[in-house]
Amino acid sequence: MCDLPVHVADEEQVVRAIFSNHLKNKSTLEKNAFYERNDDLSVMRHTHLGSDQCKKHALEVKPRNPQITYKGFAVIGVKVVREVGSQVTDTRDGNYCGHASLSHGIALPPADDPLFAEQKLALDDRLRKLKTLARFVPDKDPSAGTWTGEAF
Repeated sequence: MCDLPVHVADEEQVVRAIFSNHLKNKSTLEKNAFYERNDDLSVMRHTHLGSDQCKKHALEVKPRNPQITYKGFAVIGVKVVREVGSQVTDTRDGNYCGHASLSHGIALPPADDPLFAEQKLALDDRLRKLKTLARFVPDKDPSAGTWTGEAF
């Protein structure tokens, strides 16, 4: 049973597992770190789970491309996410206790749709804002079973 509140409070911090394809120059987040095609970006409720449990879940992610490797976390406050217009909701059902989803609410129509360019610009602007507001915290030993980066 999950004892966490279903409501994700503004005061919480969430983390996104960051892989090598989410980084530019090994330390700068790319905007795609906050993009998921189905607008259902997996994040973890760090405030409740803690760094070691979040890393455990991050290491369970197995990218299809073996050259893509886990590097650390993008840390961001829920209030900040909501201030830019995106949402964070608890999505433990079918996942694990402490799982949440970050969504932008901007659905991209097919590329040949007249609204595509306008909505793509709006989504890219949102992704750039989140990238700027989040902090990348590298894991000093990505292969270790527990968190080895700085506290956050």
